[in-house]
Amino acid sequence: MSGGRFVTRGDKRLQIQERVEGHITVLTISGRIDSRTAREFETRLRDAINDASPWLLLDMKDVEYITSAGMRVLASTYKVISKFGRGDIAIAGMKDDLVHLFRLIGFDGLFTLYESVGTALQKMCP
Repeated sequence: MSGGRFVTRGDKRLQIQERVEGHITVLTISGRIDSRTAREFETRLRDAINDASPWLLLDMKDVEYITSAGMRVLASTYKVISKFGRGDIAIAGMKDDLVHLFRLIGFDGLFTLYESVGTALQKMCP
């Protein structure tokens, strides 16, 4: 795994760190994804797609919670990546309650969910 650009931005409610592993942009997210932070979340996801490639891995092990505003951002980002005809958006390390929420609303059909970033990178980087 090779490191690339490493950037941290955000306020204390939402922190996002970015690094590149091969062809995958890994965003490490911590804090809350809610109506106050959804715009920043969306901007960072879109910038990651435009700056690198349509391959995203979201490390959400430190996400406290996500509201419907954050879920809308994820759904719209999925649509953007789908238009490329290649690429993927995967999520790693979510807490059990968030995994349950994703399954309840059917997001596990849109996003591949991994237990850890390491496992995700092994599967996503042939």
